[in-house]
Amino acid sequence: ELDRVAEGLTDPAAARDARWQAAALQGKAGDRAAEQRALERYLARHPQPLVPAVEARHRLAELARERGDRRMETAWT
Repeated sequence: ELDRVAEGLTDPAAARDARWQAAALQGKAGDRAAEQRALERYLARHPQPLVPAVEARHRLAELARERGDRRMETAWT
């Protein structure tokens, strides 16, 4: 829902925060596939600022490692 809300926001910082929160909530819920999709959408739309983008890539690498997907783990690092 937060990702959908982010699409309608005109403030880029608010949209970025909403997408980040969406990914965090999916992670807390234990839905790894949804968390991955949310983080990928976040990075596609918000490659900057650098620090959260690096954190998102790191988490995507962790998720790939959990799945045993060495190729994607390497791609995200």
